[in-house]
Amino acid sequence: MPFTVRRAGIRLLSARALMGLVCLLMAPAVVIAQETTPIVSPGAPAVITGGGEQDVLLRADPGFDAVAVTPLANGTPAQVLDGPVAAADGSSWYLIDVGGQVGYAPAGHLVGSAPVPVEPAPVAGDQAPPAAPPVPDLVPASGAVAPAAGAAVTTTDVNLRSAPDGASTVLA
Repeated sequence: MPFTVRRAGIRLLSARALMGLVCLLMAPAVVIAQETTPIVSPGAPAVITGGGEQDVLLRADPGFDAVAVTPLANGTPAQVLDGPVAAADGSSWYLIDVGGQVGYAPAGHLVGSAPVPVEPAPVAGDQAPPAAPPVPDLVPASGAVAPAAGAAVTTTDVNLRSAPDGASTVLA
């Protein structure tokens, strides 16, 4: 009798393992986009983003409890001077310069305004690589943030769907 119970337990375990494997194989693949958001790094230009209706506060020191220096509107261009710096509460901050005003902005509210070019390693006997094309200004005069290089922009209505396919239910 114990042999039969054990055999049934092994069959049940094997069936569960097989179902788990089938689920993994049928799951949609995750694709990681490369260079969709330009890198924020010291010495590089950046743009204030993610403040929505409220301005992002430039602060005298890193941390949400530090003294506010000035409000920064969404789309404001900045020059990154240093960072990221961890505040006492664990949040990340960058030291930035906005039109001569220097202070700290939360890392989550900064995006690089131009991709950081990757230089290929020189190979003996090779000539210098051709000059890179000029980087377009990603902050138009209107103050709106332009889409990143390679981003898709639509001028028609967009349907938010319950799954990543055209046959799923439209949510909004």
